[in-house]
Amino acid sequence: MYRAHEATHLELLVQKLDQANKLIRWWELKGGMSAQVTGLEILQPTGRIMRKNTNF
Repeated sequence: MYRAHEATHLELLVQKLDQANKLIRWWELKGGMSAQVTGLEILQPTGRIMRKNTNF
């Protein structure tokens, strides 16, 4: 349940960058205890796939 809710939140974040963007997948990155870092794979309207890391 938690992961489905988080995916919905991330999809909204990706669409704020460009409404035509689609979240392909996301994954948690291991790191220090003070930061939660998530990797995002985004399909842009041009067909390009972009990978980004974001801190929460």
